[in-house]
Parts: sequence; structure tokens; C-alpha cells
Amino acid sequence: MTSKLAFAILTVSVWWGFISPAHAGCVDRITSNIANNFTSAIMCSNTLSSPSYQISYYESSDVAFSMFSFDKLNAGWICINYGEIEGENLKCTSSGLRRTPSEVKNGGSKVQIFDWKIVSDLKKFSAIFDDKMEFQTAKSTEQAVKEGCFVGLRDDEIYMAYNSDAIYPLSNCLFAFEKFLGSNPKVGLKLR
Repeated sequence: MTSKLAFAILTVSVWWGFISPAHAGCVDRITSNIANNFTSAIMCSNTLSSPSYQISYYESSDVAFSMFSFDKLNAGWICINYGEIEGENLKCTSSGLRRTPSEVKNGGSKVQIFDWKIVSDLKKFSAIFDDKMEFQTAKSTEQAVKEGCFVGLRDDEIYMAYNSDAIYPLSNCLFAFEKFLGSNPKVGLKLR
């Protein structure tokens, strides 16, 4: 129980900015023992300056807890999940006054953001699969919609897609993107 409390305090401290990670990216740890008890912990912060997001996840043999925030400056999404099974008590709210912008720029990249709840965004999103990508979480529009999210990279353009009625799956695609950037640091530097 002590390790769960320590993890919760650390998560909240990082989440609210009391402790700031030295650099963006993800740290993940999985442990287990002979009795088949395991723990899994993930903490991620966005490599790019915009849109902002953070992902924290902890799971053990008997509990799962996660927090996900996205686009703090505009839509202000935050999702909190806890319980014995991931998604059991999932609540996502948007506290912002504006919707997430459809495009943001970083130093060396442009991010196009698609909300599938908006029909015209879904049509525009389908067109991005015409050319090969350096990284992508799905191979087609249908697969991305089924998984509930998409992140892709082509040259200096990043594509993010989700449904604002169910934004939590986006955390999985952003985690995969951060793992890709962690394995390819030159790409991350180029995009910043």
C-alpha cells in the first residue's frame, strides 16, 4: 500500500507542476515476481511544445489508476481512471472555453489535429493516408477510428486524430508516439 501512495503523490506532484521532469518523453517500468504479482507504471510528457499533454498510468495485480490531460490551453481535457480494471471508472471532462485548434505550430513542425466528431474533419483525415508516413499508429482510417485515435508523422507534419466524445484512447496513440520519439531522438529534435 505504501508504494501505491508514493506513486499517487509523485503523480500528482508532477501533474500539477510541483516536480518538473528534466525532459519530455516517457518513463515506463514493469515489475513482477514468482507469485505473478506485477506493477506497471508509465509517466509521459509531450516532447513538442504544442499541443500539451501528459499521461500517467499505474497498474498492479489489484488496481489500475491513470490520468491523461490534453490541450490545457484551449479545450483543457482531463481524464481520470481508477478501479480494478482499466476504464472501469473513467471520467473525462473539458474545462476549456475553446475547442482544440485544428492546427498548431512548433519550432520545426506543424501539427494537424482532427476531431472525428466533426464530419468535415473525418473527411480531411482520410486524405492523409495517400502518402507514406515515417510513423503511424494505424494503417487506415477504418483502423484508426476502430482504435479510437491516431498519431502519424510525415516529414515535418504530425497528425493527431480522436473523437472528442471519447478522447481517452488518444493517450495510447500519444504514448506510442513518445516511445517512437524516444527511440529516434534526432527526429524529436527536428520537430521541436
